[in-house]
Amino acid sequence: MAPLSRLTSDVRSNLVAYLDGELDEETMERIDQTVASNEVARREIERLSRVYDLLDELPQERPSPDFTNTAISAIQDEVADEGSIGLLQDRVNRFKPLAIAAAFAFAVTMAGTLLGAAAFREAEIRRLKALPAAEQFATLRAVGDSEFLRRLASEQRLVERIQRAGDETARDSDANASPMPNRGGGS
Repeated sequence: MAPLSRLTSDVRSNLVAYLDGELDEETMERIDQTVASNEVARREIERLSRVYDLLDELPQERPSPDFTNTAISAIQDEVADEGSIGLLQDRVNRFKPLAIAAAFAFAVTMAGTLLGAAAFREAEIRRLKALPAAEQFATLRAVGDSEFLRRLASEQRLVERIQRAGDETARDSDANASPMPNRGGGS
C-alpha cells in the first residue's frame, strides 16, 4: 500500500474535470494513475462522485417548450410598443444590479463551500493523525497481513517478552519525564 500523500493543487483542480470527462487523453491517463496509486485521490474521487450523485437527485427545472418563442415575442412586442431600443436598454440596465448581486451571492456561496470543504478535509487529516494506528503506520505496514499477527500471538513467550519490554519503556518514559514548573507563584 502506498503511503498517504496530499494531492497537488493541479491534481485537485483536475478531479472535477476528470469526472466530467473534460480533460484531454493524456491528462485523463495521468489522473487515472494518480487515483489508482493514491488513497487520498481515490477518496476524493469517491466523495466528489457522491456529490454528483446527490446533485443528480435534485429536481431539474425545465422551461416550457415554447419559452424561447414566448420570450422573443414579448421582447419584439415591447420594442414595437415602445418604438425604441433605448427604452429596452433602460430596462436591461435596471436588472444589472440584480444580476451583479446574484453573481456575488453565487461567488460567496462557492467560496464558503470551498472553505468548508477545506476545513472538513483538514479535520479529517487531524483525526487520522490522532489514531494510534496512524502513528504506527510504518511499523504496521511492515507486518504485511493478519496471518503474521495470528502466528505472533500464538507464541506466548514472545508476547510476554514484548509486553515486559513495553512496560519497561513506559517506566523509563515516566522516570525521564520532567516535572511541570509551578506557575501559581504560591505553594
